[in-house]
Amino acid sequence: TRWWNLLSWRDAAAWQQLGEQYLALGYFPEAEACLRQALTWDRHQADAAFRHAFALERLGRIDEAIAGYEEALRRGHKRRADIHYSIGKNHLRAERREAAQAAFQAAGDLAAARYELALLAAEAGQGEQARTLAEQLAQEHPQAYHPAALLHRLAVWQNDRAAAGRWADAFEAR
Repeated sequence: TRWWNLLSWRDAAAWQQLGEQYLALGYFPEAEACLRQALTWDRHQADAAFRHAFALERLGRIDEAIAGYEEALRRGHKRRADIHYSIGKNHLRAERREAAQAAFQAAGDLAAARYELALLAAEAGQGEQARTLAEQLAQEHPQAYHPAALLHRLAVWQNDRAAAGRWADAFEAR
C-alpha cells in the first residue's frame, strides 16, 4: 500500500500535505492540482491559497497566480508583504509596470520590494529617486548584494566613474 492511499481524500489537510510535497519536489502541475483540491474542501485556508498561487506562478499562469495571491490576502494570510511582492513580480513578468509598482508599494518596508521600486525608478529615468532608494537599502542592509549592484549600475548609466568604481568594489566585497 502506498502512503497516499492511507490519506482521507475528503480532507483538505491531506490534499494540502500532498500538494506541498509535490511543490517541494518541483512537481508543479501535480502540486497545483492537489492544492486546488484542498481549496475546494476548505475555502478558508489562507496557506493553501498562497501555495496554490505559487504553483500557478511556477507554471507560468501569471494572471491566475496573481488572482491566487489576492485570494490568499482575502483569506487573511499573515505574509502580506511577501504576497504583495509576489504579485508585483508577476505583474513585471506580464510587463505591467504600473500595477507592479502599486503592488511593491503595498509591500511596505519589505527590502526586496523596495529594491524593485528602485529598479523601476531607474528604468523610468528617475536616477535620483533610484539612487536615494538604493542608498537607503545599502545603509539598512550593508551586507546585501543587490543595493550595491544597483548603485553601481546607476553610476555607470550616469557616467559617474568615481561612484561606479566605489560601488563596484562594494559589489565585489558582497
